[in-house]
Amino acid sequence: ETYYARAYAKSGEQHIAYGDIVRFVASNPDYIIIEEAMLMVQAVDLGIANQNDAERMCKNSTIAGYTDWRLPDLDELTVLYNNKYKIGNLQEENYWSSVRNYNSSYGQVLNMNDGSTYWMDGDGKHNVRAVRSITPSSK
Repeated sequence: ETYYARAYAKSGEQHIAYGDIVRFVASNPDYIIIEEAMLMVQAVDLGIANQNDAERMCKNSTIAGYTDWRLPDLDELTVLYNNKYKIGNLQEENYWSSVRNYNSSYGQVLNMNDGSTYWMDGDGKHNVRAVRSITPSSK
């Protein structure tokens, strides 16, 4: 969306000086902060991938200049589900978590339609959304 602004200064009742008209375009943020969970969530999915590639995609992400993005654990995915309208752009489908079974062949996903969780074959392809932990000083 495009916005226009113009500054002015007023001296007395009759003297007004106007600045130039400035045009700017509002952009969507790269991330959303969920303060109660101390979690930063990327504003868009990184794609659809198997669990290994999903972890790699998050690890390699440098959105907003941060290099510590990661695949969320199941509790963090639940936070995303509970804040899905605030976060936006979440598909009503399965999202990978970082949780794996004992031999790493299956991983857990959370369905953003109803909040249910499932064990899925790690080779299956599901949505990927990266998160990072924050502290009050890193916001």
